Amino acid sequence: MSAYFAVYLNITDPDRFTEYFQVVMPVIERRGGRSIAQGTPEAIEGTLSFKQAVLFEWRSRQALL
Repeated sequence: MSAYFAVYLNITDPDRFTEYFQVVMPVIERRGGRSIAQGTPEAIEGTLSFKQAVLFEWRSRQALL
């Protein structure tokens, strides 16, 4: 069964975040993960305390851990 990991972000320095993401993604991919969704979510009800979200998927919980 697949495992998912959600990351919620408030990016204050886009340039530094881009550098960070370019370093982190190869590590995630080497461990079998992949980004399946990213962007600015829309609140259906209430308000959000973050501005960006990324959803990662691994083939199993064991692969994620």
